[in-house]
Amino acid sequence: RYETCVEKLAATGARVLLFTSYDLRLSPLLEPLRVRNNQFNRRVREVAQAHDALLVDHWAMRAYAHPRMWEPDRLHMSRHGHRYLAAAVLRTLAVDHTITLRDLGDIPRRTAREVWADEWDWWNGWVVPALGRRWRRMPEGHGLTAKWPEPIRPAAGMKRLARSR
Repeated sequence: RYETCVEKLAATGARVLLFTSYDLRLSPLLEPLRVRNNQFNRRVREVAQAHDALLVDHWAMRAYAHPRMWEPDRLHMSRHGHRYLAAAVLRTLAVDHTITLRDLGDIPRRTAREVWADEWDWWNGWVVPALGRRWRRMPEGHGLTAKWPEPIRPAAGMKRLARSR
């Protein structure tokens, strides 16, 4: 279905932009997901080539190995990750931009104890609750409240509004 969709879009004359997903190195226990993700990405590259689509190869972006590129859930990009990807998209589209990318510094060295403590926190804080929601057939985001429950005007300054709350 993915390739059929890309084929239909390309047939309209549109310039199609595809993305691979990131190299999921979440946890040694989840290595089978990484293998599957690699297979998916290989197929995305083939589809992009077959239909002359542009490709942002997120898998190949080594900058995303830095922990500051990710939110604590290890699945969603942080604001640094979003900025970096936005710059990559604009570069792929050959669009001039003014996005400045901050140097995040070296990846901090951690002891084995710190690594295992982080792993424990991640499993207990993110993975186990997510699996529990799936087992109970609860929708994603169940029990969460909206970050902005009332409509806002971004021009009013989201940071200023957030500080006032």
